Amino acid sequence: MDKSSKTVDAALKTLREVKAALAAAGRFTDEFDKLFVAALPEAERAYYAALRADKIPRVDCADCQRRFEPGEPMIWQWRYYQSAQLCLRCDRRKHEDESDRLAGLDQRPCETCARPMYFDGFSPYHSRRPLTCSYQCGYRRKIKHQLERKRVEHATVACVVCGEMFTQRRRDAQTCSAACRQKLFRQHHRDP
Repeated sequence: MDKSSKTVDAALKTLREVKAALAAAGRFTDEFDKLFVAALPEAERAYYAALRADKIPRVDCADCQRRFEPGEPMIWQWRYYQSAQLCLRCDRRKHEDESDRLAGLDQRPCETCARPMYFDGFSPYHSRRPLTCSYQCGYRRKIKHQLERKRVEHATVACVVCGEMFTQRRRDAQTCSAACRQKLFRQHHRDP
């Protein structure tokens, strides 16, 4: 087990302890308010920060709480207006009579790690299907798309003052240098 996995486990343990203390504290008490306002958000923040730093996607089965191995297929199941992740063993246990059940389900790989994902109970018209298998893969997908949006192809254009070709640093750049920019500014103020 590497250092980042130990950090995630410690943060998860802290989060569970805070949630247990919340459950033990009576509602509408000062202790409940302090835990709910200060301790719970801090524990959740630490847990998600540790997850983002972890390299291996952490996915646990919703029924047996077993951690998935990297690349192991999983089933997204729509339950009670939310999705749950199931391992193939738990799904087979529930649907023993249907031997070829996975062939009838829609399948798509995770967009980040290419883990095979099956979708059970998702309506093609109403429910959004998950694109990634875990929080880490979703976070990496988000960062990748943000970087792609920021990446700009800079064009080579002619300077409007001196006519020299230059590569734009900004999309709206019209001049090749500060001197030409100053000349353009003066021209605009001389001839409004």
